[in-house]
Amino acid sequence: MDWVEFVLNNDAALGTMIGLSVMVGIAIFMIYYATTNLMNDHTDD
Repeated sequence: MDWVEFVLNNDAALGTMIGLSVMVGIAIFMIYYATTNLMNDHTDD
């Protein structure tokens, strides 16, 4: 069975995938935000 069909046909799995995607996106954004701020913290640009 194709995992795409399984996810599309399973509301719980779809919600989990969306939730994980959002969490991963937020985590990446936070890491990027913190990294850029720390990298540029000592510069007056």
